[in-house]
Amino acid sequence: MTPFISQINIYPLKSAAPISLDSALLTSAGLEHDRRLMLIDEAGVCITAREFPELLHVHTQINSQQFQFSYKNYSVSLNFDTCKNEKIKVNIHGSISMATLVSPDLDVWFSGALGIQCRLVTMQDADVREVEAECNGHDGDVVSFADEHALLLISEASLEALNQRLDKPVSMKNFRPNLVVAGTRAFAEDDWQRIRIGGNAFRIAQTCQRCKLTTIDPETAEVREDNEPLKTMLTFRRNASGRGVIFGVHMAPVGKSGLLCLNDEVLIEK
Repeated sequence: MTPFISQINIYPLKSAAPISLDSALLTSAGLEHDRRLMLIDEAGVCITAREFPELLHVHTQINSQQFQFSYKNYSVSLNFDTCKNEKIKVNIHGSISMATLVSPDLDVWFSGALGIQCRLVTMQDADVREVEAECNGHDGDVVSFADEHALLLISEASLEALNQRLDKPVSMKNFRPNLVVAGTRAFAEDDWQRIRIGGNAFRIAQTCQRCKLTTIDPETAEVREDNEPLKTMLTFRRNASGRGVIFGVHMAPVGKSGLLCLNDEVLIEK
């Protein structure tokens, strides 16, 4: 069976709820609209669901030229071309980059809805963020506000292999991939080096080291007291250092970008 794409997900606002798509435009920095918006604190440090799990319950819809955000009974809209055009340095887990402030009104909305003091920033075309060398970045590799690389891919079989070891299964949402692949053996993606999907070429940059975000239930935004699935992954998915765990792979687009669609075949290049 030839592997194929079974899910396409984007996260317009970093750490917020995903949008599942039938197709998505690939850009050099990842899927269109993926992690192009982010909340920061007064010091410019990114605010994520690691520290504020309720972010997982912020939902985004994309309608025409507008984002629609909702959280509980609150909602607000943002036009694509709305921003202050004021640049600011932001800190994404130690990676320093330039971003653009969006709107004081949106800052007030998010601060009031979430109950935290924050500002909303966006990544414009001029806000280029290069992938760092320690993340196995090559010349020309760029990324949005995602942690390390343009895309994250996981196979369905890898999740199934993990859930067979857990008393309480977890969902793919715990791991927040952009692309999910069906029709492979468990953890086959660990061994890939280059792949093609729907005419688009990718380099597998590195395996993805997982953090405590995987222990937060995406439906309830509650942290699991048993530290699962990290606890179980430590028994069979340790990284080379032995101090962390890996699950899924980071990918970098290579060459021209096009459209990715559900059911596109995944061709593994040797």
